[in-house]
Amino acid sequence: MRVYPECIPCLIRQGLNAAEKLNLSEEKLFQVAQSGLKYLAQFREFQFSPAHYAYHIQREVKRLTGEEDPFREIKKISNQKALEILKNLNLEEVLKGDPLRSALKLSAIGNILDFAILSEEEAFGKILQLLEKEFTVDDYGSFKKDLENSQRVLILGDNAGEIVFDKILVKVLKELGKEVVFVVKGKPI
Repeated sequence: MRVYPECIPCLIRQGLNAAEKLNLSEEKLFQVAQSGLKYLAQFREFQFSPAHYAYHIQREVKRLTGEEDPFREIKKISNQKALEILKNLNLEEVLKGDPLRSALKLSAIGNILDFAILSEEEAFGKILQLLEKEFTVDDYGSFKKDLENSQRVLILGDNAGEIVFDKILVKVLKELGKEVVFVVKGKPI
């Protein structure tokens, strides 16, 4: 995924969202915004994904605030929203037909949604909408073939909120007799 001009304010907003949860002074919030802008201004071209630049902005928020995990509250909210959405999803209906394919879709959908920004209603609607779509790049056939020849599956847990939907994939894989190793970061970035 490449960086588009509209990514810039979003990257700054992410840093500010975390800083605002820490009840910082307006002066400190300006420092966070200015630091993010200064960091992004050094690039004539953006050669990496938005996540690369977000990582550096988040590290700067951490440095400026002294908070080991400035996103703790956002992660908590994201997981709570995702759990509420999951309660409202008719999983039996969603997983009917090909449970593995559906669980992979839910996991992918959880990865692209930002539960900290979207309301529960918006996220729920988006999930239903995306469940109706097919993968843009569909390697399901080769994945399923590889899976049949595997005993163990490694899943890299990435984002708060998303992890709730990854649980469904883990459950389906275990029902298929697979050992699942689920790995998360050792500490906040």
